[in-house]
Amino acid sequence: MVSHYKTQRQLKSYWRQPGNPRLKGLLLAALDNTGFSASDVGRAWITNADERQRHLQSVDNTRHLAAPVSQGYSPAAHDGELGNTHEESVARTLARKEFNEDDQERFLSGDATMDKDQYIQRALLNDSVTELDVLFREELETTIIQGAQPRKIFRDAAFIHNATKRKGDIPRVTDESHADVIAQGAEIETGQDGFDTVSFDCQKVARGFEISDEIINESEPDVVEQLAREAGAAVENTINRFGLVNLVDGAGQSFDADVGGTTDASAVQALNGGATEVDMQDFGEANAAIVHPRFEKAIFDDTNVVYANRGGSTEPLQDRQMGSIMGMERWKGSHGTYNGADDTKTLSPDGSWNYQDTDDIGAVAYNRDLFALVLWDDMDLVTKDWEDPIRDLQGSNVRSYVDAVWRQEDGGATVTHSTA
Repeated sequence: MVSHYKTQRQLKSYWRQPGNPRLKGLLLAALDNTGFSASDVGRAWITNADERQRHLQSVDNTRHLAAPVSQGYSPAAHDGELGNTHEESVARTLARKEFNEDDQERFLSGDATMDKDQYIQRALLNDSVTELDVLFREELETTIIQGAQPRKIFRDAAFIHNATKRKGDIPRVTDESHADVIAQGAEIETGQDGFDTVSFDCQKVARGFEISDEIINESEPDVVEQLAREAGAAVENTINRFGLVNLVDGAGQSFDADVGGTTDASAVQALNGGATEVDMQDFGEANAAIVHPRFEKAIFDDTNVVYANRGGSTEPLQDRQMGSIMGMERWKGSHGTYNGADDTKTLSPDGSWNYQDTDDIGAVAYNRDLFALVLWDDMDLVTKDWEDPIRDLQGSNVRSYVDAVWRQEDGGATVTHSTA
């Protein structure tokens, strides 16, 4: 038996580190090489909400646990849900229905809901294999979502369409944006020539990780937890890739920073020019922008921006939030997300995402409501664990189904430079 103090100190260290402390704690109790038994970990498990919060805050004020409420949780269906505060995520509860009838009576003792950590502690102390398996699987899902959360861009930068089928259609935004003034009894027009739709075809995005028996026996819980987070991050990166490629290639308008004459448009002027092209189409103003890192650099290399910073409006510029000054939210799309998309078998980008050579596309200004990220699956990010007894391997797969489509192409404009 390991001392209570040593076990508690180890568990507290998990709460003070990045990642999912619950998964690490469950692994501490489960792995043979740790020296900690299930009862050791159960007695020392942190169940006080204030103490959990205190340990989380010792990491930093920007960490988010991003934990699902239950196995049926769909992060894409709730705007901002992945950005919950610490305690909202940490002190979540499990519903009675997640256990069968025999286990309800034994573990809930008449209480309809119980704090998640009280569940874990009770399961550990009773060494209940069934309940620990359920809890472990949920914490694995939580960890995968944690890995995805810092990578998410298009969950925020697009209109989210939760599809009920893998393939289907969504209405195209009509170019007749104003209603008619009509006489009494006159025919009321629909505003569309027939029923115009945009088709989507969600593709499967998946990443797995595998661990040998030797690695399990030799590794710390942190290693296994990190592999799960990396798998979630990889899937989210490809979701962003679908978004960026379709956003750039499908935008119906464009602005060329080579405006003629001896002086080209600056990056700030070019981004504003792209926004103007969108505004002129009458589908709503450009309220979002995705920029290449080199385009971002060009914005803040502009001497006029430097002087404006010195002149008084310092805070937004020091925070590199030029987009907010222009009335647009701004995200960066990495160089490889677009240009390396050929590695993703279903994507073939049409252009060059950069801001250095002739005809590079450096940014897209667009109306966020007119570009849809389509996600198909009740649970969004789905996990499935597996075991290969022939090779002594265990692992888990993470998958999602995604597409990205324009609901109205003229709601976006690329920013290019026709000369190097």
